[in-house]
Amino acid sequence: MKRKAIFNKIMICLAMMISLCTINLSSVFAASNTLRISIYSSVNIPTSSASSGLGDSHSWVVIKNLGSSSVKIGTETLSSGQSCTIGLFGNKSKKGIWYNIEANDRTKYLNNGNTVYLTKTVSGTNVVNNIVNTMNNNNYWGLLHNCAHFAVKIFNAPGGTKITTSADPSSLRIRIMEHSGYKTGTNHTDFVNSKKTTKWYSVGAVSKEVTNEEILNGKIIDGDRTILIKDDKLVFFNE
Repeated sequence: MKRKAIFNKIMICLAMMISLCTINLSSVFAASNTLRISIYSSVNIPTSSASSGLGDSHSWVVIKNLGSSSVKIGTETLSSGQSCTIGLFGNKSKKGIWYNIEANDRTKYLNNGNTVYLTKTVSGTNVVNNIVNTMNNNNYWGLLHNCAHFAVKIFNAPGGTKITTSADPSSLRIRIMEHSGYKTGTNHTDFVNSKKTTKWYSVGAVSKEVTNEEILNGKIIDGDRTILIKDDKLVFFNE
């Protein structure tokens, strides 16, 4: 009986040690999520095809994975060292969030003071989740929720330096320039080397342009769905 009791105690201790090691390893791997995120705003774009539906201007973010292992930003997997662009569009075949359209259109944006950006590095256990949750709750386009609003929300989501909400890309450009360390042009390596495969992000996407009235009232009718905007989150009914 004594041997059995000692054996049981040893097994319990081993189980506790394995459990603690697993928790510590999980924390290490979660903490290895390190991203460099840049917020861009460009005006006087020579061709409106590079905008999101606001004439000759557009705002977006570029995200680079600085960690040693892959991360998944929504449905876009970034291996170590890879980057992608994310923007909100109201003038594409499918409205909402798209990956890498800006990367393909990079040469259409003016490589001077008309295009400005601010970069920060963020690390932690929740940076990716915070970005993805923000994407899921902001996958709709309207004049009062355009590419500038979206870019600010994504940039602010993981913490660190924050940008004040702006009504449009022109206003956002001014907000970015209020921060020391902002830069101009389109030649930052994260942007230049971003992935080029374009992809629509379907999670939580609203299929139509959302009216000002719907945004102000916090209620969107999208086909047979009713979507409430509550505490900056989307709540879906009748799906």
